[in-house]
Amino acid sequence: MEIFTIVCENIAVSAAQDVLAAYAASTKKLQLIAVEMAANGQTTVGNYPLRLRYLPATVTAGSGGASVTPRNVNPDGATASFTAARNNTTQATTGGTASDYVATQFNPINGYYWQAPTPVGDEPKADLSGAFILSLDSVSGTINVSATMWLREV
Repeated sequence: MEIFTIVCENIAVSAAQDVLAAYAASTKKLQLIAVEMAANGQTTVGNYPLRLRYLPATVTAGSGGASVTPRNVNPDGATASFTAARNNTTQATTGGTASDYVATQFNPINGYYWQAPTPVGDEPKADLSGAFILSLDSVSGTINVSATMWLREV
């Protein structure tokens, strides 16, 4: 089982968006291990709605951002089967029923960290062709965010 990261670094955010998105391949499932997000240079406290979402198959990827190359944490490891994106201002959708694993608030002064509260191997799983989304649902003004998502292919 390979572990990968996807990241965005110091990206200006001024509207709702998928900060990070991981789209499972048709050959391997994904497990969500952890997520971290921080803001650079913020001096004003704000509480912005943040969700960790699972979208089942028949996912329409978001747009307006950029693709991200998943990086294996083991330099000798395999290449990822899944695809990823960052900062899509048109958010991903699903033909199925989306599930929010976490619904919380992001304070850009304090940042945000989530780790699956389960034993190793029991983390939330995206079925074939499903997706995990780190969704920032609104912001006030512009904030510069950096984020990392850790995933395992199974």
